[in-house]
Amino acid sequence: MVCVPISKIVYPGKSLGYWEGKAIFTDEGLPGEVVEVEPKKIKKNYLEGITRAILQASPQRRQPRCGHYRACSPYQIMDYAFQLEIKKEQLREIFKRQLHFDLRSLTVIPSPLIWEYRNRAHFHLIWLKDAPVLAYHQPGELTAFMAVDKCYLLPEKANKILEQTLKILQAGNLREIKEIEVRYSFTSEDCLIIFFIEEDASGQTCFLSSDKDFLENFSSGAAETALLSFKKAHIPLKKDGGFWNFPWPKEKENCFSSLECKNSFSHRDFSPEKISSRDGSHKINMTQLDNLLDRLRKNLSCLPVAGAVVIIRKEGGEEEHLLSGQPWLREKVEGTSYALGARTFFQVNVPILSQLIKDLKAIIPLSGQEKLADLYCGVGTFGLALASQVAEVYGVEIQAENIALLKKNLEENGIENFKVMAGPAFQWAQKILAFDLDVVIVDPPRRGLEKMVVKALSESPCHYLIYLSCNPATLARDLNELLRAYELKEVRFYDFFPQTPHIETLAILQGKPRSG
Repeated sequence: MVCVPISKIVYPGKSLGYWEGKAIFTDEGLPGEVVEVEPKKIKKNYLEGITRAILQASPQRRQPRCGHYRACSPYQIMDYAFQLEIKKEQLREIFKRQLHFDLRSLTVIPSPLIWEYRNRAHFHLIWLKDAPVLAYHQPGELTAFMAVDKCYLLPEKANKILEQTLKILQAGNLREIKEIEVRYSFTSEDCLIIFFIEEDASGQTCFLSSDKDFLENFSSGAAETALLSFKKAHIPLKKDGGFWNFPWPKEKENCFSSLECKNSFSHRDFSPEKISSRDGSHKINMTQLDNLLDRLRKNLSCLPVAGAVVIIRKEGGEEEHLLSGQPWLREKVEGTSYALGARTFFQVNVPILSQLIKDLKAIIPLSGQEKLADLYCGVGTFGLALASQVAEVYGVEIQAENIALLKKNLEENGIENFKVMAGPAFQWAQKILAFDLDVVIVDPPRRGLEKMVVKALSESPCHYLIYLSCNPATLARDLNELLRAYELKEVRFYDFFPQTPHIETLAILQGKPRSG
């Protein structure tokens, strides 16, 4: 163990300090705090570790609402205003380091909701004895999990639906389910439940279940909550000799005394392969799929949701089956209606998305004669919202389910000036830009724009390029090339992800006058 003064938090959420002249990155610690760190990786010029105790706490420190905060929302440990300051400074540092650009003017748009703002959440499902438990991966671990009793980033109704769903799965002994996702509509307050089943290379379905040998390491009481990483969730404040405590059901409070040897579940302790090889009842042949679907439909009939879907992951792709209701939810944002399916990408924070769409309508000078392209349009998030203010919209999308719902959304909204281009953005970018576009909107995945898209946008600059990014590092990389053909007019930070290190950035670029 080493004592480390924390100087700052760097993107994406690592606490930075120095020990014996070397930088050390750890998973928790606020600027100004002194923490006790257990080094895990020793590199030539830096170390990586895990915070085991807070020796001197910052006045900005707050008590997290849950014990699994490190797995999903590590910024719970600080107040919201401080979260915004941390992210703003990280964004400025990235722009300065990668672009040599001094981001003096940075508009910050806080989230209208800082809790219960997410419209979806995805969980692993693990069976402990005869009860299913929701779980997240432990941070930095692919094979270890932490229990999720309740997600405070989800609306209360979504949490209640998850609770009911677990009871139904337990009553029906539906152990084939490996993962579960809930989607929520802020418009209708309905939920869509999605179940995931994994088919292995032999065409068999396997799932995680409690391993008898593993559970024998714990008392019967501790086995019920063995997923919770007790030692990692309760960080001691050594100065006062106390703990940062987290709410936990009283009936489970005495379960932790037995957790001496292990503090998390791990695939290394039990795996689908191990379970399947010991007990053939733990996996089913896919020819029995109809029977499984019937069991699911029967048991889910009393669940108050808009729809329930099961997705079977196969070697060649995914197969979706409707269990009940409809396979989509409807969300209305700033007057535009969107149908959202089980595998649809859509911004997770609808309240701040509404503000972003309002801002885009005000930022982009539109007369009704413009041509606009949305190169990663999904179900039409931005293209549909702006269609009534332009002459033509070209929407590029690669995923088949998104395209189907995009067409449904066009019909539902009565939009006729929107042309759907099926395929990847890099294949369509050059062709569409030849149409002499006025506005291009890009909202790419975390990996950023493909090189061919950057090249096309640079060679045929439009009047306005609107770049929404969920990864400031790849945004800065792409801007490094794009700024040869564009001027950066404004950068805005929209906090789509309160309590987390994630940063959503809007860059507004204007094409430079073309020579010749």
